[in-house]
Amino acid sequence: MIHIRVLVPVTTTAVRQAGDVEHLAQPGVRYSIAFIETGPTSIESRFDEVFAVPAMVALALEAEAEGVDALVIDCMGDPGLAALREAVSIPVVGVAQSAMAALSSLAHNFGIVSTSPSTRGIFRDLVAIYGHERHFVGARSISIPVLDLKTHGSELHAALAESAIVLVRDLGAEAIILGCTGFFGCAEHIRERLAALDYHVPVIDPLPFATLMAAAFVRHGVTHSALSYPKNPRDKMLTGYSLPR
Repeated sequence: MIHIRVLVPVTTTAVRQAGDVEHLAQPGVRYSIAFIETGPTSIESRFDEVFAVPAMVALALEAEAEGVDALVIDCMGDPGLAALREAVSIPVVGVAQSAMAALSSLAHNFGIVSTSPSTRGIFRDLVAIYGHERHFVGARSISIPVLDLKTHGSELHAALAESAIVLVRDLGAEAIILGCTGFFGCAEHIRERLAALDYHVPVIDPLPFATLMAAAFVRHGVTHSALSYPKNPRDKMLTGYSLPR
C-alpha cells in the first residue's frame, strides 16, 4: 500500500480537513494529512511562507521516519519545496510545480486564478523558477481571503468563473490553474462555465492532481535528483530548533 502524506503549511483547519484528502484514496494508495503546529494561519504572501517552513521540515522528517512513501505540499506557493527535498529522500511534490508542468504540455499557455493580489508576486517568481515564463499569461484574483473561502459558497464559484473567463477571453489563456488549494473541488464548475461560452480548456485543481503525481512517482520508483537537491547531512546546530533525527 502506497502512503502519501499531504503537508498543510498552516495551523488552521478552516480551509483543509482530513476528509478532503481521504476521499482521494484509490486502489493501492492511501492518503493522510498533517498540519504544522507553529506558523501562519494562512499563506497569502512571501512573509507567511517563511514562518511555515521550519515546521514543515520537521513534519517531512517525521513522515519519512514513519515510512510514508511521498509528500505533497498543500499550498500553491510551494513553500519549502526545495528545503524539504534536501531534508528527505522520498518524493516531495509541489502542487504549483506539478500543475504548471502538466498544463505546459496540454496547452500553449495558462493563467492562474488566485485569492488576493498579494499572491501574484509569488506566482511570478514560481513561473520564472520553474521555467514557464513563456507559457504564463498572468493571474487574476478574486479578493476573498483564504480563511473566508468556506463561507462564500456560490459567490466563490461565480468569482472564480468570472476571473477565469477574463484570463481566457481577454488575456488569451488556453488553460487555467486554480491558484489556491483552498479552491479544492471548484475546477468542474469553472470548466463548465467556460465550456458554456465555447471555451473548452483544461482547468487544474492542483491538490488532487499533485497527489496522483506523487503516487505515480512512488509506483515508478523515482524521486527528486540528489544532484539537484543534495541531502543535507544535518551535522551542525540550528539554534532554537529541534528536528527529528
